[in-house]
Amino acid sequence: MTTSTTLTITGLAEAGSRVEVFDNGGSLGTVLVNAQGQWSLTTQPLVDGDHVFSAAATDVAGNTGPRATDVRVTVQNTAGPKIVPISITVGQVNLNGNGLLPVTILSSATFDVRTLNLTTLRLNGSKAASSSLIDVNGDGRLDLVLQFRREDFVDEYTAAIKKDLADGRLDNAHQLITLTLTGQTKDGKAILAAAQVDMFMSGKKLQDLVTQSQARKKR
Repeated sequence: MTTSTTLTITGLAEAGSRVEVFDNGGSLGTVLVNAQGQWSLTTQPLVDGDHVFSAAATDVAGNTGPRATDVRVTVQNTAGPKIVPISITVGQVNLNGNGLLPVTILSSATFDVRTLNLTTLRLNGSKAASSSLIDVNGDGRLDLVLQFRREDFVDEYTAAIKKDLADGRLDNAHQLITLTLTGQTKDGKAILAAAQVDMFMSGKKLQDLVTQSQARKKR
């Protein structure tokens, strides 16, 4: 058992391969194995309860091996914000337009989204444009769906592009952006959740962003 909600998972695999890490069957992300055959992944904040971690390595030829032996950890957060389950079901977020980004906070046996103070909720500092209560996952509990403006996260994408351009070349227009949800319950308890989202731009909008970022770097 641990009281820490953020864990660093480590392991060994063939140098140059990629390791995908799983928590209760869901992917936490993929990391590159270094020249010494070591890899590590630091999780986003984890909800209270039992977690089963596993990992699978894919070598440079594309061959994926069996998942490693499960590691079981129980998280019991006794201090700090309450970690709540969050789901962002959009696979990719196109920042070329001005659409909405839906973020779902899931109710559970130990957490009811109706206890949240909606006026305090922020995603990377941005307020939701609208909200609704819907049973998203069909478990009989109402979940909270927040709609955020996509343009509110252009600054985070721009920062990631600038970092990508550090060597003078853009490696990928798609950037994994960490979105952190903060706020309070109606009785004043802090809550926290986080997820990574694949954001991208394309065409002239991407080219303008790259050109501006490169020009600022030369100053």
